[in-house]
Amino acid sequence: MQDTKSQIIEIARDLFAEYGFDGVSVRAICNKAGCNVSAISYYFGSKEELFHATIIAGAEVKVKAAESILTPPESTEDFKVKLKIFLNQFYDSSIEHTATIRIISRDMKIIKENANVQAYFQKIPEAMTNFFALAQEQNIIRKDFNPRALVDFIISPYFMHVLFSDVNTDFDLKDPDFRQSLVDQHLELLYKGFLV
Repeated sequence: MQDTKSQIIEIARDLFAEYGFDGVSVRAICNKAGCNVSAISYYFGSKEELFHATIIAGAEVKVKAAESILTPPESTEDFKVKLKIFLNQFYDSSIEHTATIRIISRDMKIIKENANVQAYFQKIPEAMTNFFALAQEQNIIRKDFNPRALVDFIISPYFMHVLFSDVNTDFDLKDPDFRQSLVDQHLELLYKGFLV
């Protein structure tokens, strides 16, 4: 059974994703969570801090996975295996937490104004950038590529697929086999461009 704080975060995340920060009242969140309005102040301090908590809670799983998977590659094969595992996990997690991605796309200004949330969001790109830089040192990736630019090039399609999953009927992102085939095809294209 969920504790009250976790339940509030989950409900708030869904409501913020659907209606945006300004479209959701504290009262609406508490009514749906079955708690008193004072619970927001008690657990989070304010609606804005609750909003930030929903973002961080949704990103924690991805950050932990990135940091544990993207360890220094020992060979080209090791690099490929780790990147594939990471992207599969990242894609699966993004599909499970579509609300977080919708919140990010809808209310980026509020996210940008909070240094703690911004710092948290840099953890995955930093882990990936470090992984690619280490791969360059091992002569796995071409040295003329900017490791940070590679991060955006690799991750952006996954965000777009998830963000537009409701309208893009050509892709059944709920099917794990289909997601796996997209990752495989994406990586095959990428490897032709940046591997040594």
